[in-house]
Amino acid sequence: VSTSRLGGFNVFVAYLVVLAIAVRIEHDALSPALPLLLCALPVVAIGMWEDITRGVHPWHRLAGAVVSGVLASWLAAGVIARLDLPVLDGWLHVLPFALPLTWFMVAGACNAMNLIDGAHGLAGGVALIMFGGLAAAAGIVGDDQVLNQSLAVMGAIAGFLVWNYPRGKVFLGDAGAYFLGFMYAELSIQIVARNPGISAWFVIALAAYPIVETLYSI
Repeated sequence: VSTSRLGGFNVFVAYLVVLAIAVRIEHDALSPALPLLLCALPVVAIGMWEDITRGVHPWHRLAGAVVSGVLASWLAAGVIARLDLPVLDGWLHVLPFALPLTWFMVAGACNAMNLIDGAHGLAGGVALIMFGGLAAAAGIVGDDQVLNQSLAVMGAIAGFLVWNYPRGKVFLGDAGAYFLGFMYAELSIQIVARNPGISAWFVIALAAYPIVETLYSI
């Protein structure tokens, strides 16, 4: 039967509502999330347009992800600080190298989440595990910003999964997959940059399945 692909947009709206409530009650740990939410708008908008029309060119969707990555590097401290690879880490201090690499990885994360969205509950369940890992790490090191944002995303995903798994009453769609990929990439960048005790390979390992699936698909 005809099934809505706007479940991911509902995930975005649920996250937006949480931020609105947090700002209303002056929850300081979630206030820095507002610039990041604004940065996500281009990729969510292009994904939603694809979900509605199913006619957006792949290059345009890729451009939307890159634009969101560019905005995040400017407004939300979204620039890769280290990869825990001695040779590359030295180059990350050079912005003409660090910025394109950051944008490439953000766009890659968006598309990786979209590629694994092929069965009821798969992309949402994997994303729940990934953000759960970020939340656990953030709790251990005391990074309240990443902890609260990860928990907010997890709550939005959980609400979506009620309708998506197991019977597929609503689908995640491109908007949802892009939003989850973008948020994971940006929160990973932030937690690694602010906390020397967290390995960059931890956040890469959490996303191992989408990464491997993307390489396999290519």
